[in-house]
Amino acid sequence: MPPPRTGAPTHHCPTGVDSTTPPDSGGDKAPVKDLPLPDLPLPDLPLPDLPLPDSAPPDLLTPDMAKPDMLPPDAPSTIKVLVDKDHADFIKGSSAEMGAKLWVSKQGRMQILDRLDLDRDGFLDLVVTRTFGSGPTPLPSHVYWGTGKRSFTGPASLATAGSGGAAVADLDDDGHPDVVFSNWGDGKKFNIDSPVYYGGAKRTFPKAQGLATRGGDAVTVADLDLDGHLDVIFANSYDGQKKTFATPSYIYWGLGGRKFAVAANVTTSGAAAIAVADFNKDGKPDLLFVNNRGDTTHSKDSTIHLNDGMRGFPVTWKLPTSGGTDVAVADLDADGGLDVVLTNDNGGGKVKTLIYRNNGTTTPYSSTPSSIPTHSGSQVSIADLDGNKYLDLVISNYRTLTGPPYSYSQFVNTWSSSNGAAYSLTNKVATTGAKGNLLLDWDGDGKMDQFVAQLFSGNQSTWSLAANSQIFWGDGKGKTSGVYPVPSKGGNKTVSTDPGSLFDRSPRQVFVSRVHQCKVASPAYLTLSWSSSWSGLAKPKHTTLRFQLRSGATNAAASKATWFGPAGGGGYYTNSGTKIWSGHNAKLHPFIQYRVELVGDHGNTPLLDQVSITCK
Repeated sequence: MPPPRTGAPTHHCPTGVDSTTPPDSGGDKAPVKDLPLPDLPLPDLPLPDLPLPDSAPPDLLTPDMAKPDMLPPDAPSTIKVLVDKDHADFIKGSSAEMGAKLWVSKQGRMQILDRLDLDRDGFLDLVVTRTFGSGPTPLPSHVYWGTGKRSFTGPASLATAGSGGAAVADLDDDGHPDVVFSNWGDGKKFNIDSPVYYGGAKRTFPKAQGLATRGGDAVTVADLDLDGHLDVIFANSYDGQKKTFATPSYIYWGLGGRKFAVAANVTTSGAAAIAVADFNKDGKPDLLFVNNRGDTTHSKDSTIHLNDGMRGFPVTWKLPTSGGTDVAVADLDADGGLDVVLTNDNGGGKVKTLIYRNNGTTTPYSSTPSSIPTHSGSQVSIADLDGNKYLDLVISNYRTLTGPPYSYSQFVNTWSSSNGAAYSLTNKVATTGAKGNLLLDWDGDGKMDQFVAQLFSGNQSTWSLAANSQIFWGDGKGKTSGVYPVPSKGGNKTVSTDPGSLFDRSPRQVFVSRVHQCKVASPAYLTLSWSSSWSGLAKPKHTTLRFQLRSGATNAAASKATWFGPAGGGGYYTNSGTKIWSGHNAKLHPFIQYRVELVGDHGNTPLLDQVSITCK
């Protein structure tokens, strides 16, 4: 049997459970196998037929086989179109979060990855992972359907086995969000499949698929190689066949069509959490793995693996941690660099949460971290809860410091800052066995709410599964005003990555195009146009596209010029086909570039299929 994983973020069980975890039985599948992958059984759920906005979507989007260049209907043949209309065009542009939060699919659709409105009805939903009941018997995980008020319907139950995390994204680019769970173990084995549930119309998940994992403790989705296909990354915590925590984590490279290449290995040890971000600002998404422990120690560094551009992720930087459990990255001090926040639990209870500040050098996380006191910190989420423009930290404390037996009666604490540098405790909510937490505006009042997954109640000697998890409704001032019980016994975690921009958590992504040149005699700019085709799916609510332009005499000059809207100021082009501001003189400035902001609501995304700048 494995050594007790005392600091594990998702399966930290009371005395008498951790120590008696059943050993792996024989017959484990190989951790990496060829695809197609086997179907997993789906529960027979009596889900209601619910109307979707505007129209009922088909099961799959019809790919755009050809996107014609957009021209005014009466355009003369002398019109020149400067166009971006497919993956190859868009990928020549740039975004600070390309592949991590902003995705250009192989079909040429630019979109935000956050898709937490799973049924696309305009209201944010909630995914709750669950671990084990008595026996231990794996519990199904839950999806609760948001109503836009302080209530939910459901849940839909999806079969999982000791799930430690979830990720939501439109893996197959069909317009319906999909859910991936990481399975830690089924009570007998650790080397088991983790499921992908493909979303369909009317709150259904008509197709499931399995990806092999070894004690899967977390999962996230990104386009790591920027090829237009989403990849699935698992944090593997324990190899049940080899009886070791020193097991690699997996990257499943997306191939399109719901297919994945055989997993690639990334060096980790007892991996507990994952972050995807461009840590060295070279335009490629990198990986950060939180390493919880080795076979004999919790003193394992967490590691940043820089993307080498050839599907390689060597260990580049090490961040000392002690029983690391979770990670969140954000630009806490608004200096343009991503900072790293790491929770820890080495089994001793009182282990601090560490903040590694980006120092702007070639070794950006080499400075001594600052710290925040926590009690067996299990997950950290980041958002601006009080509206002061600085990000707050919300940290789940799993159990008390005194023991054994350790009590699960604890708090989830909010730490706030007035300058992005120093943090102080500003709010705490009473919880029991708190594991995951997530910050979203579920009731649509413009104020961030706090979801807390609760695993156990009592203490390690006399424990039981917590009866429910909780949502604490935010008041917009960093406090809470009311509690909503979420009836999922043994709640563990929710989605593994904070929704919103990695930098400031806003539901906005910014893309800057390549520089175009108007190559005609005596040129003049005409219009800026774009398309956002949903191919039969209703356009999602609460989403916006807005553009700005800049121009210059040379390519280099255009790429450094000031951005302008249609009236010449700092405004935005918000209507396709708008006349380009006359200040962009094509004779003097034949090089032109656009900037687009994709604005969502953390649950839905606008789609951008094509952008055209016309000149003559």
